[in-house]
Amino acid sequence: MKILIFDMCFSVSGHRIPYAALAAEAFADCEVVVAFPKQIQGESVLGNYFSDQVSFQFFDAQPKVKALEIVRESWRCLVRQIRHTRPDTVVVPTGDGMAFWGGIKNLIGLAGTGGVPIDVSLMKGHFRSPSDSWLKKTVSNIKWWVVTKGPWRKILLIDPRSFEDLKNPASRNVILCPDPAPPQKFFDRVEARQALELPIRGQLLVSVGNQEERKGSDLLLKAFEQLKGDTSATLLMIGKFSDEVKNMAEQVSSLCKGENKIVIRDEYVSDDQLQQAVVASDVVAVPYRDVERPSGIVSRAVAWGRPLLATDGGWLKWFVIKYKAGHLTNPQDPQQFGQDIKRALEASLKFKPSAESTEFSIFNSAAMYRDIWRLAPNNPTVEHKEK
Repeated sequence: MKILIFDMCFSVSGHRIPYAALAAEAFADCEVVVAFPKQIQGESVLGNYFSDQVSFQFFDAQPKVKALEIVRESWRCLVRQIRHTRPDTVVVPTGDGMAFWGGIKNLIGLAGTGGVPIDVSLMKGHFRSPSDSWLKKTVSNIKWWVVTKGPWRKILLIDPRSFEDLKNPASRNVILCPDPAPPQKFFDRVEARQALELPIRGQLLVSVGNQEERKGSDLLLKAFEQLKGDTSATLLMIGKFSDEVKNMAEQVSSLCKGENKIVIRDEYVSDDQLQQAVVASDVVAVPYRDVERPSGIVSRAVAWGRPLLATDGGWLKWFVIKYKAGHLTNPQDPQQFGQDIKRALEASLKFKPSAESTEFSIFNSAAMYRDIWRLAPNNPTVEHKEK
């Protein structure tokens, strides 16, 4: 059986390549073809994720800016790769946006996929807040209905909040999918700090991943500056920095010299470094502005036993409360955020993962992610429920 794994991935950072690699592992006994845009052809990191048995296809794709152009280009490339590869099954590990366009194309009879079974995974699904207006709820309902009308055999939904919001997911072949955290390789906090050349003593607040305004990196810097000499903690910010946040970090870092210590690592973060940064920490900060989607950093922090300090709103608030995973704050208020950093660091001395977060971590594992993909195409009666 030939499996086509398709992803519109223009960068080696983020979750897309790891997810595609795990999906490829799920079908290790099949002929697996992985299709990526030519922009990442030759990236050495691909060899760290995929086995030699996997075949690659790198297709022509044009990065777009506008949302509609992005999804149309993604669908065009998917259809082209299906026709070129002629697979028995198509796996799309990250299909957000494109899934909506696929629904439209299928509804008007122009999907162009030739009836090939397609299983698609979505980071974010359908969610209606009780506070939403009637109009917003109606629009949300329509969008989700369109998504479910695509040429999908299965929809794997990674967002547990969205999944809980669905009234009858089985009727539309929607199953809950793990947001996989890699198996834990590093356990000792001191050794993790040594590996990253960080201070061994003292408390450590960590922000890991892309450092940008969408993730509240600028708000974290402002809040940490407010603490001044009020804490001996160190702040580690590691990941690729946007120009705006990098400029701000340089200014704030110099102001805090001799009081609080800020460690700036503007670099690509490998899987090992990401895990070491979380394990090295006392608290993981996720003061995101964008709070309406799942976070891979959140799943990893919970899996590796570290408390969160998260934005008091949206998906992050729902998650922290439901899984008793840490603390909430208002990142827009630098003084309040600073005081909440202090409280979270103090509370971390007695932190123990909750039973709820432990169960979450068991489900959101790499092994479960592989199993979900393997079962989804071959056993249409299987249902996966969060334990």
